Amino acid sequence: MTAHSGAMPLVSVVMSCYNAERWVGEAIDSVLGQSMPDFELIVLDDGSTDNTGRILEERAARDGRIIVVRKPNTGLGDSLNQGIARARGEWIARLDADDVCERERLARQLEAARRDGAVVFVGSGLKLIDEHGRVFATHRYPTSHRRLVAHLRHVMKFPPHSSALVRTEALRRAGGYRTRIRRAQDWDLWLRLSALGKLTCMDAPLVRVRKHSEQVSHEDAGRRQVLDSRVALVSDCIRRLGGEDPVDADDESFVCFRAWLENRLTAVGLFRMAALGRRAAAKGSRARAAATLLVRPLDGIRLLWARWTGERLALRLAREWLYDLSTMKPNWSDQGRRTDQ
Repeated sequence: MTAHSGAMPLVSVVMSCYNAERWVGEAIDSVLGQSMPDFELIVLDDGSTDNTGRILEERAARDGRIIVVRKPNTGLGDSLNQGIARARGEWIARLDADDVCERERLARQLEAARRDGAVVFVGSGLKLIDEHGRVFATHRYPTSHRRLVAHLRHVMKFPPHSSALVRTEALRRAGGYRTRIRRAQDWDLWLRLSALGKLTCMDAPLVRVRKHSEQVSHEDAGRRQVLDSRVALVSDCIRRLGGEDPVDADDESFVCFRAWLENRLTAVGLFRMAALGRRAAAKGSRARAAATLLVRPLDGIRLLWARWTGERLALRLAREWLYDLSTMKPNWSDQGRRTDQ
């Protein structure tokens, strides 16, 4: 680990990387080039086997604000939790190792955060870039707490993980990332954080998010990501209904809950609808995707249902789980065999 000394920084930028040699240097340089210099950059090398470690050490030798932590490969959530534990800043900013910050990102987000002492999260718009850094789309998001929470609960577009600026005290109070939810750690965290304070978002695109073929969301056609996002959403509903959060339960109970939920989501056709949505989006434009759904109107109706009834379905499933739990209906051993841990 690279040592660090000096005054307490205002912001701790936390980045985890695994075999990120291709883009991590550019990501680090975009942080070092911020117009607001009062930060530390904590980079966790999650057991990389390529040249990532050498790149990190070279950058750290040139700038004392960089703290490099070398660790075994334990995954993104655990790495970020270790970064959060080491953070000294009042605020924690996230950036993935393949993304890029705009020069004014931290300054503008801090300015927005200081307008309201109840704010615990500030996101931003984004520019999508390809493997070569070329911009091909721009996205913006709601700016009010109410609409951002609605987007979370309906599994709609939300500011990217790499745009997040979060109050450190609130992040720790929320418990950090829950490593059982591997493909939707951020979604789960924002839901829990929304109960502790206000969420807001900058309209400006202050980060560039890279899309490339190596990203884990492409694995298993996105099925794991769909399931994990619903684990986060249904567990949020269970908490709001006063039940025990199954994600925080013992291993057997969590495995059973996850298998139970996967069975229910399969029964209502959610995985099929999500796959349809991915195929439609892959057509290359909204117009072509809309044309595809016009040819198959029933599928279009199903997609709209999946999008706009996200919270209603989650609440229904949360109530079913609590009822099944109270009447001992789940067959625990059978459920456990049906899930992929």
